[in-house]
Amino acid sequence: MIIEGIMNVLKVVILFIIGLFPKLPDMSILSQSVNSVTAVFSAVDSFISVSLLGFCFGVLFIFTHIDFIWSIIMWVIRKIPGVS
Repeated sequence: MIIEGIMNVLKVVILFIIGLFPKLPDMSILSQSVNSVTAVFSAVDSFISVSLLGFCFGVLFIFTHIDFIWSIIMWVIRKIPGVS
């Protein structure tokens, strides 16, 4: 009973703090934008596979960031005791 009362007070305080944040605007414009992007992707998909484009962009991202990725791998290897 005491714990339930404390939890109710915490709930009221948290809801009050959340209520102080401004309300988000209507997102109906966002759904129209997503529909137009989907239409573009479906048109591109008829010529080139979107999964192939995603794979190519992924490979391009990896090749452009290979130095950073390699430095992270070497940092992890150096953290293993006994490996220099």
